[in-house]
Amino acid sequence: MTMVSVNGIVAEVEPAPGRNGLFRLT
Repeated sequence: MTMVSVNGIVAEVEPAPGRNGLFRLT
């Protein structure tokens, strides 16, 4: 799990097979 900040919004990014990754706002 990698915590990233997008436009000041903290989100969790999980790698997903066959995708660019699962992006969830928290």
